Amino acid sequence: MVEKGTTAMSETPDTEAVKRSRVATRRKLVEEAAPVFVHKGLEAASVADLCAAAGFTRGAFYSNFESKTELAVAVYQYRVNHLVDLLHAEVDRQLAREVPMAEVLGFVLQSLTGFTEDGAWQGFRLEMHLAADRDEQLRLAVDEQYERIVAAVAEVLATVGRHGVSYTLPKTDLARLLIAVWDGELLRLGRRMTSEGGIGARLISATWEAFTVISPEAEAGGSGTR
Repeated sequence: MVEKGTTAMSETPDTEAVKRSRVATRRKLVEEAAPVFVHKGLEAASVADLCAAAGFTRGAFYSNFESKTELAVAVYQYRVNHLVDLLHAEVDRQLAREVPMAEVLGFVLQSLTGFTEDGAWQGFRLEMHLAADRDEQLRLAVDEQYERIVAAVAEVLATVGRHGVSYTLPKTDLARLLIAVWDGELLRLGRRMTSEGGIGARLISATWEAFTVISPEAEAGGSGTR
């Protein structure tokens, strides 16, 4: 008999374990979805395809997402979260090592679309942009994540600007311009972007060089103005 005010341990579910399991399931579905969406297309990919890729049942899928559109939005948010965190962390690390500012800016630019060597991510972004024209939910998600990337790049440009770098455009405008150039090449080349002689990288480097002034100290790897 269980006394009033107490709970039998055998009847108490391990809620923390359940939460961890659900988080792990959701994350696995998100991590495995991008290649499926790229291979099949957002519209043609089925819930069964997505479940098979992650190794889960339809029940597990619908316990976490109402639809594959909701999953696609979660994939985009997840990858942008990772990109923003990585971008800030890596730039801070390079600044602490007093890497020449041109190299720091180069890293920022190569990271604009996130993991430039990751063909699945590039292909997924293209799929999202194409599908956004036909789906309001996806359009809002794409717009929201684009603004997050712009804000992250502008913040990093501001951080770099405190180390001997100045710009002839407002930082947010420069961030949008750089992303526009990179995305233009991404749309043209898709997953071939990193194998076409670095055309995208050269164009975007020429763009930021046109609007950036690096002090001699910062160019040499000095700390510049703290």
